[in-house]
Amino acid sequence: MQGLTLLMMVVVTTFEFFQKGDRWGQWAILPGGSQYLAEILSAVALVLVVLAGTRNRFQFVRPAYWLAFGAMLVIMVCGILANGVEPGPIFAGIRAYLRAIPWFLVPAVYAFSDQQLKAQLGLLLLIAIVQIPFAVQQSIMTVSQRKGFTKGFTGDFTFGTLMSSPTLSIFVICGACFAVAFFARKQLRLWQLVPLLALLLYPSMINETKASLGLIPLGLLVAFLVASRRQERFRALLMASGLLALSLTVFLSVYDAKQKDATYSIDLWEFMTNPDTLKEYLVYEEDVAATGKVGKGDVFLGSLRAVSADPTHLAFGYGIGNVSESALGDAFTGRHFGIYGLLTTTSFGRLLMELGVAGLMLVLTLMWLVYSDALAVARRDEGLRGSIAAGWAGVTAVFIICIPYTELIPMTSLSFLFWYFAGLVAAERMRIARRTAPRPAPTT
Repeated sequence: MQGLTLLMMVVVTTFEFFQKGDRWGQWAILPGGSQYLAEILSAVALVLVVLAGTRNRFQFVRPAYWLAFGAMLVIMVCGILANGVEPGPIFAGIRAYLRAIPWFLVPAVYAFSDQQLKAQLGLLLLIAIVQIPFAVQQSIMTVSQRKGFTKGFTGDFTFGTLMSSPTLSIFVICGACFAVAFFARKQLRLWQLVPLLALLLYPSMINETKASLGLIPLGLLVAFLVASRRQERFRALLMASGLLALSLTVFLSVYDAKQKDATYSIDLWEFMTNPDTLKEYLVYEEDVAATGKVGKGDVFLGSLRAVSADPTHLAFGYGIGNVSESALGDAFTGRHFGIYGLLTTTSFGRLLMELGVAGLMLVLTLMWLVYSDALAVARRDEGLRGSIAAGWAGVTAVFIICIPYTELIPMTSLSFLFWYFAGLVAAERMRIARRTAPRPAPTT
């Protein structure tokens, strides 16, 4: 199982890039069919999970997760039946929403050793460092072609091997959450942490992802505080604040230095502190259908208005895959994509439009279950797994905040890795409970 897990990590973070290439057509060296390898690995994992799980009765999966996953299936079926969703969009929707779920169950049926977990973290660290040369090359290409364009080229073209600029930023910020958690647990020293944070966060500084200015403090602070022991939290908070101040100072300097030659440059600090400027970025206040332009606030408000007109749509949305475009072709694209497709550019919009309020609330409930498991493991385990759980608490907080910011569901790398590590901390909580449960008194 270790080999399959390591292969999954490489595939989901690199294969799509090497199949499609960057925005200039470079690095497209793999055949077209390689983009489906992630799904094939999920199918293999599912078979192994079923075979192993039937033997141990999935005893390391909390009942709350079975209830949540079962409720999600009911919501999906209700949305399909209520909207008469066609087979093509149903297949595309199932692929988008459920393809990574088998990896949640893998740690419940297979107990990875500490050495195996260290190998997994080491591989992900290597993948994060590899993002730097690709991101630098893409940034140089962007800057060289930006000058003279009225619309300009943006940092959206700087995504390393992760296919989108927000995905790259979220990926490296998650890595930084693990780093500060290991530092708080004294498994990394300060002289190791500072250069490691610089390497991890550098791609997010040059790809012009404005949300990083909020995601970095949130993720790092949560990870730091969860990893810190109760009696050391005040000292840890002071140290974390100092590291964050240094990180954000460097981030602002690098970001503004890159922006100085842009056609529409803007000081990032002014952007974050000026309500009028921030509002213009979030809400365009234009006819979305006519202009094709949509802000984060437009998606939030527009999706709420779209489902509120009908009680069934409010509860269950328009059905999985029914408001989304599919890379598989027109036969798999949803019937309502042409009308509401622009409202699915964030996870909030997509979940609300396709699964309704019931689906959105259930996803948030699953996030809370994962976060609570991470807290429980971090408090009860002083070793490697406790550090991983503390880092994952920060990661989960980042993912929750990203729901109204960007689209996470179709991002192969983020979805697969999220569900795998969520399953890891969830299974570890059950294993700790099993080890510490009082044994029944012997009968006489």
